[in-house]
Amino acid sequence: DLIKDYIRQFNSESVKKDAIECFNLLYCFACDEGYLGVSKDKNPAYKYKPKRDRSKPRHKYYKKAFDKQKLELVCDKADKLRERFPFQAELIRLMPITGIRREEACKLWKKDIKWDINEITLRAGITKSGREEFCTITDPVKIVLEEILSYEKHPEHGEYYRVIPWLFGTTHTKLNKEKLFDKNYRNSDQTRLKSDKNCWKVIREELGWELCTSKMLRKTYGQGSQHQLQGRSDKSIRLMRQTTTEIFDQAYDGAEREEIKKDAHKVAELFDFIKRKTG
Repeated sequence: DLIKDYIRQFNSESVKKDAIECFNLLYCFACDEGYLGVSKDKNPAYKYKPKRDRSKPRHKYYKKAFDKQKLELVCDKADKLRERFPFQAELIRLMPITGIRREEACKLWKKDIKWDINEITLRAGITKSGREEFCTITDPVKIVLEEILSYEKHPEHGEYYRVIPWLFGTTHTKLNKEKLFDKNYRNSDQTRLKSDKNCWKVIREELGWELCTSKMLRKTYGQGSQHQLQGRSDKSIRLMRQTTTEIFDQAYDGAEREEIKKDAHKVAELFDFIKRKTG
């Protein structure tokens, strides 16, 4: 009952499973060390499995994507909101031109940007698949990355941004700039971006759109890649780094990196509205 009461506070099924696994590990450790005086098969956590609520309907925009015209509106609006929402605005501009997941992008380090080989390395610890992957730095992606890194020279954020490892910093009020001399604090999650919700809310309101989510940005990349690559699902899937189909394993594992990059540059032609600022 104690475990059920504790698990009940979480909404995410994955978080519930992680919490149960923590109970399992702690219980097994205590048994091995003789702290409890009982065997592992008495573990109460094994008896509880969270039931997924299948009655809850999918969000109506779960499989929706923006067309090019609406995507351009989103990216232009985000560009105009950069001063108001630093880092969040660039995140919103990066997702639809790379297909990167929001959670992956927020955990990127600056050193993951490999300019010499035109790749963004997605470390095994941050990808959904649990293995190292990469995104290609196309011309539009390069422009957005340069916009992000330009915060190193920003009069307000530069001093802080230069000393943290994260690509996407944060301007959250809980950020303690006085602790930035502490390496552990600089490298912690407290100094990185975790969400784009504030910027996205304003974009939605100013464009007069209801309910659409920023997760649609990744789906927009997938739809655009299908169009640009003439419906080649095998090519599109490896650009999206999908890991749940046999097609991915066949296409990605056997494909040369240069071939994948070539496809990425072809898809990047869709994003000609991402332009470098002059002056």
